[in-house]
Amino acid sequence: MPTALANRFVFLRAQVTTDDWLEWAGEEGKIHPYLIAYFRRNKGNLNEFADPAVATRQDKAFCSPRSVESLSNLFKSSRISFEDELFEKNVYGTVGLAIGTDIIAFLGCTTAVVPPDVIIKNPKKAKMPAKKNLDALYATVSSLEAHIREKPADWRAGLTYALRKEMASDCGVMLCSTICGIVMNKLKAEDRDDALTDDLMLEMHELHGDALGAFSLAGIK
Repeated sequence: MPTALANRFVFLRAQVTTDDWLEWAGEEGKIHPYLIAYFRRNKGNLNEFADPAVATRQDKAFCSPRSVESLSNLFKSSRISFEDELFEKNVYGTVGLAIGTDIIAFLGCTTAVVPPDVIIKNPKKAKMPAKKNLDALYATVSSLEAHIREKPADWRAGLTYALRKEMASDCGVMLCSTICGIVMNKLKAEDRDDALTDDLMLEMHELHGDALGAFSLAGIK
């Protein structure tokens, strides 16, 4: 661009992070919870195109926010199962062989995922993946978050599950943070006021207050 022409524009630099994308993916509900869980565990894999070697290779399938959204649509389709050989080929053809293989391996751990409806029914006694099985635990948390976004009234059961002593600390903080956002943004005013003075909120603040410092709980100290 000629200097004289460039001098007539305003140039702004923007940097998009995987955390920004994860926040969008969760709020919009467009991305399958298992994929959100995977990229929470593997943030560096979301945008392969940043690697020049990937951008110029013959295999044109690579991982990017766009291709992950396409893969999410495949995940949500009831016409194909995770165990189907055609499913694996579609994964490789959408995000490339390397990341696709990693995602397939991740899905192998999701057999230990606890369904949201089981957790909501009995949050104090529902099974919880072992802390050493972080893939399954992240997938369980992401699935539960998606459920509570659709049914905000279930926030209390979700928070009960998040505060259990068996919950890995980082996953607990992650789930608590999401539930706080849902309480503040999706509950009716009277329900939100009741939630903010609930004993569970006080317990959460005592347990994770420092980690949730960015979230301000009005009236809870």
